[in-house]
Amino acid sequence: FSLKNDASNTDEKVNAVRQVSSKLEFVDPTGKTELPILTDEEIAETPIITSVGRLVSQKGIGVMSDAIKMLMDNWEKDFPGKTKPIFYLAGQDGEGGVQRKYIEDLKANKLSAEDSNRVVFAHGFAPMAALTSSSDFFLLPSIFEPCGLTQGESFAVATPVIASAVGGIVDTVNRDGKTNGILTTHKGTLTVDAFYETMKKGLKIYFD
Repeated sequence: FSLKNDASNTDEKVNAVRQVSSKLEFVDPTGKTELPILTDEEIAETPIITSVGRLVSQKGIGVMSDAIKMLMDNWEKDFPGKTKPIFYLAGQDGEGGVQRKYIEDLKANKLSAEDSNRVVFAHGFAPMAALTSSSDFFLLPSIFEPCGLTQGESFAVATPVIASAVGGIVDTVNRDGKTNGILTTHKGTLTVDAFYETMKKGLKIYFD
C-alpha cells in the first residue's frame, strides 16, 4: 500500500493493491496522512495488524480505537526500540456513521501526526482475504458475538486473532487444546484496558 502511489512502480503485487484500493474510500479526516514507505527489511520488523468488518456497535469499534491510542502512547515503555505497528482498519458503515467517527476521531484528534500515519482507514466492502493474509494479527474486539465469521476467515489464511473472550469466539479460537489467537481475560463488559493488554500479549509473541 505504501508503494501504490508511485506511478513508475509497475510491480505485479503493487498493481494488485491498486485494484483492491480503487474499490475503497480511504478516509483521512486530517488530509495529511503520509503512509510510511517501507523497505522489505522494515516490513519484516513491522507488525501489520488488520481489522475488517461491519462498523456497528457490536464490533467494539470504540474500544479498539481507544486501545490503539493507549498502545501508541505507551509504546516506548512497553516495547522500547521496537517498530510501531501499522493498523489497517476497514469496513462498511452500519449505523449512520456513528462507529466510523471513532476511527476518524482517533486519526484526526487523538494520535500524533506520526502515529496517525500508521493507522490506515478504508471505508467500504473490503477484500477480507487479501488484507488478512498479509497481516500478522487480526483484531476482533466484539462486545458480543454469537459465533462470528471473521476469526474463521483469519484462520483459513493462517493469521492469528487478538479477540475478546465472548460467545463463539472463545469456542473457535481455543479448540482441542490448541489456540489460534490471544483472548482477553476481562469479566463483564469489554474495557479498553483489557483489549490493550491483549494486544500487548500478541505483540510480545511477535517480537520474541
